[in-house]
Amino acid sequence: MQFFYLLLLVTLSLSGFAQSKLITSNNGSGLVGLLNSATYELIVPHIFTNIQEATDGTFLGIIHSDRQEHVYFDKNGKAFLYMEQASYSPFSEGLARFHDGKAFGYINTKGETIIQPMYENATHFHEGVAIVQTVENKNISLINPKGVVITNLENKYTVVSAFSEGLAYAIKNGEIINEGVGSELDFPDGIIGSVQYIDKQGKVVIDLSAHKFVRQATPFKQGLAVVGKPYTPAQEGEAIDTVLVPDMCGVAFGTVATKYSDEVYGVIDRTGKFVLPPRYKKIDIEPTGTLLATCTSGAQMLFDKAGKPLITAYYRISPLFGGHFRLVQQDSATGNWGVIDVTNQNKLIVPTQYAEIFYNAPSDFWAIEKWQDIENPTDQTPDLYNFAKEASLTIYTYSRAAKFENKLFRVYHTYTPALDYNQTIREVKPFEFNGKWGIINNFEIKAVGYDSIAPFEDATPSDLIGMQKRNKWGHINSSGEVIVPPTYTEIMPFKNNYAIVQKGTKWGLIGKNNKSITAFEFDGFEQTYDINFTESYKPLPNFYSTEYIDLLKATKKDLVGLINTKTGKMVLPFEFQSLNHVENNIFIAEKAGKYGIINLDNKELLPCQYDDISTIKLGYKVKKGNLVGLLDSNFKQILPTEFEDIKDGYKDNVYILKNNKMGIANNKGEILLQPEYEEITNSNKHIQVKKEGKKGLLTHELTVFIPCEYDNITYYIDSFTPERPFTAFQKNKLTGVFDEKGKEIIPPLYEEIDLYDSRDNIVAKKAGKYGVIDLQHKIIINFDYDLIEKVYTESEMYIRLTKNNKQGVGSKTGELLLPVIYDEIGQFTLASKLLMGVKKKDTWGYINAKNKMVIPNIYEDARAFQNVSDKQYAIVKKQGKWGVIDHKNKVIIPFEYTEIYLPKTLTNNITVQKNERFYEIDFQGREVKK
Repeated sequence: MQFFYLLLLVTLSLSGFAQSKLITSNNGSGLVGLLNSATYELIVPHIFTNIQEATDGTFLGIIHSDRQEHVYFDKNGKAFLYMEQASYSPFSEGLARFHDGKAFGYINTKGETIIQPMYENATHFHEGVAIVQTVENKNISLINPKGVVITNLENKYTVVSAFSEGLAYAIKNGEIINEGVGSELDFPDGIIGSVQYIDKQGKVVIDLSAHKFVRQATPFKQGLAVVGKPYTPAQEGEAIDTVLVPDMCGVAFGTVATKYSDEVYGVIDRTGKFVLPPRYKKIDIEPTGTLLATCTSGAQMLFDKAGKPLITAYYRISPLFGGHFRLVQQDSATGNWGVIDVTNQNKLIVPTQYAEIFYNAPSDFWAIEKWQDIENPTDQTPDLYNFAKEASLTIYTYSRAAKFENKLFRVYHTYTPALDYNQTIREVKPFEFNGKWGIINNFEIKAVGYDSIAPFEDATPSDLIGMQKRNKWGHINSSGEVIVPPTYTEIMPFKNNYAIVQKGTKWGLIGKNNKSITAFEFDGFEQTYDINFTESYKPLPNFYSTEYIDLLKATKKDLVGLINTKTGKMVLPFEFQSLNHVENNIFIAEKAGKYGIINLDNKELLPCQYDDISTIKLGYKVKKGNLVGLLDSNFKQILPTEFEDIKDGYKDNVYILKNNKMGIANNKGEILLQPEYEEITNSNKHIQVKKEGKKGLLTHELTVFIPCEYDNITYYIDSFTPERPFTAFQKNKLTGVFDEKGKEIIPPLYEEIDLYDSRDNIVAKKAGKYGVIDLQHKIIINFDYDLIEKVYTESEMYIRLTKNNKQGVGSKTGELLLPVIYDEIGQFTLASKLLMGVKKKDTWGYINAKNKMVIPNIYEDARAFQNVSDKQYAIVKKQGKWGVIDHKNKVIIPFEYTEIYLPKTLTNNITVQKNERFYEIDFQGREVKK
């Protein structure tokens, strides 16, 4: 399925650009619906496990993935097709791909099969073409919407992308690189090879296969495409290639030495000519057609579509704001920002001396010279924000500046360790300035002038934000637009189509159009219930119903009722002391201190005559006085009300408690095991029981597996050989082992036994000393050690031996690999090479499996070597500071940091801490600004 998986990523990335008035909405419990993005009205209820948007603006909702039930919606959220018994994809150009369990085919919007399932792999249709691969000969072909083969590409290519602007890129002789290793560009995940661009007849229009530094490509956009090669792990001693390219990122023109493993990208036009040479670390084609290129040094440049430099004098360049402005950073050393006007010869209108800048349309810029972090800044801090940055503010109106020295500007946010708060804010955050509040959304000031701002928990960009003005509350969106005017005493976040708000001392419901759904007559609201009626499906045209009831529990004069939040009408009257939803339209109700069960028609399904009712797996546990019984889901009595407790058991059984003794009953009310045990617990393949203070095991058929003769029983499963379980038992405070048949294979002679991942050998303790035995009770390592620990490397298990405060290493078979002479031995790494840290006389070094010191004892502390893109690095401490070395003891990162966190790949940056500041550096030790 490799071909299909790679192409699916490409097609999904293209669908992300589709626009719709509907947006997906999560109800917080994992179910998804559709909202109108303009009115915030819930159009499709939260009943789907997943909803995917198609390129044509339609949607595909998956209800039960295990039952393969799919519902298609049009742009307005109206269901037009229900499909099941196969796996379906969203529509693209009028056709949707499906898989019947054997092959791929296509259906139309009526659900009719237009192209029979005959393909092993297939993509969505784009620009009238889909790429398919036949089951028989694995040939790749281009087909039209009728299934007619336009071009048979045979086996020329490993992968072919979707068409964009009439061309598709095709990769020959593809090879897989490590998943997650590669550029940030939108390439198929992890595949590289020789690149060609083909037209719909399969003709090679652009051939890049001769270019060594072109191994991947992107679809054409704005008449341009990014091509190049991601980072690939370099081999030891790999030769360095040289290419003649102009470096316009601060390095002189000429021959540049480039490792084959380095990432290099360029841009081509539709003739295959390089507009930008393959020299850059990352290139973005902006919506305007301009090219934002990131150099290998980290610096950025901006080019026009022809490759002509537009901005070259700055280290960092932001996206365009207000059609005129870009934030720029002068150099990486200071990390300070300024603003240029791109329509006025890139005139610097805000000097590059600020730690952070926010755009306030149409032409204002709020600039911060230096931030100061503040913990728990004020009592008015929004509850979700426990950290703030504070600074004096300079406001620029194009070229005129006004500085506010004594009126502090504060931005509130959540605290995240290892994040540099001098970096860019990329989420909606509240700010406080001159006693007033507003919000910032991705560099931009979106709202100002409020008395308070209260973002709600789990809010998304489409959700509304609480704001206060003149002691009244209302709602704004993340763009700063007022949705609900500030007219309420208190407000709650919107859920679906309504919000709970307070006017005066009474509460009511409003819609997102600010119209009242209910009168303001309630003392409070407690809980909501989404009750859906979508479990049954009917033939067309009424195959799908979006009927649902969103109920809200309300209180009035200490009584509880239910309100329909869509209509505002009462569903259950105010005559209950409590209501608890069970399932569908069934509620446990309390009246006059007694409990019963009712439905939404207020029909009494079970009279209110019980002292308590709760639900367990088999039905309802009912209580009268101090005794409980059990009813099934139809309220038929299973067990009489004569037990002290009834609890969920294994399968369709329950545990019963009578006279302080436990037994087992089934779902028919039959007593399978009389209540005569002090404890009963399900323990994997057996049931553990305790009788007269001794433990034993029963089978699930309730026959005796191990009699109740033992002080304790602990059940294990070896994760390496799960088919071979072991059971440790304790008798007279000593431990032994049963095998999977209950046979005693290790007698109770040991104070401790470690069975985890035992495979063949067991670490045991006898007479205060540790040794190793096998499953035949043969001694592998004598009981001479103060401690034996199991240590796991990437592929092997070893044991660390401690004796007289010295440590050594043995193999799992008992062979002594390293003598017991070291003060301390660290974590093992590098698999069979067994390179490890050792401590002698308070200093650390590293030895190999032959007990040879390969890195001398010169460090105050040392951590295990880590594999970073097939290269080995260790974090070590010298003179109180941490640095990084490679396996040859070469210093990679100097010893100057309070803490260091290595990434998994060389393409990612190293997170470091210096004093109280967290930030990122590259593997050359240079700070990476963001």
